[in-house]
Amino acid sequence: MNTHVNNTTILPVCPWEAGCTLPLGITTGSVYAHLRVHGFIRKHSDRTRCPWPLCSQGMLWGNVARHILERHLGMRVQCIFCGHTYTRNEVLQVHMVVCMEVSHLAHPMETLAYRHLLRRLR
Repeated sequence: MNTHVNNTTILPVCPWEAGCTLPLGITTGSVYAHLRVHGFIRKHSDRTRCPWPLCSQGMLWGNVARHILERHLGMRVQCIFCGHTYTRNEVLQVHMVVCMEVSHLAHPMETLAYRHLLRRLR
């Protein structure tokens, strides 16, 4: 399932209990909250296996939600300038600074918008 964070976000379905109507969400916090509802309670420093059905990848519990969002839900974030997608928002933010500079050089009339966005990202 490819879930994109934009105007047409599709909320993922719970894989742990048939008929579960609680939203799984699209943030790490919402994924951890949903996992707690189903009894998956660990310390972030605990080593564990991914709770997703048929996935046995080992990791720290503190990485489970991001792993679920990226690997099992196909969550990606998209650059508003060039459309390139990334699995992690922090990587997108770094990319957008460079992409804005390139966009600014190609479209110098957009200087005010460029400066405003640059301030927001830094």
